[in-house]
Amino acid sequence: MHNNATQQKLNTFNLVLSAGYLHTFVLNEKLYASIGASPGAGVDFNTIKAEANNEEVTDNDTNFTLNFDGHLGLGYNSDKWFVGSYF
Repeated sequence: MHNNATQQKLNTFNLVLSAGYLHTFVLNEKLYASIGASPGAGVDFNTIKAEANNEEVTDNDTNFTLNFDGHLGLGYNSDKWFVGSYF
């Protein structure tokens, strides 16, 4: 939907500090599996500028944010090539 009466502009800056761990399991001579996690915390800075009826309104917002990255992987390794996938 397009609204010609209101124009908005959003500027966002995220700062997150995280630490993680990844472990690889060797299943046999050619197969491996990996699992990992990386939790984090940070700050989210937002500035919203809206213009309506030739008047500009600015709003600043700062939020605490939590982050979590997970990793699952499976791969195959031979003498000549390597292939794998992770989620």
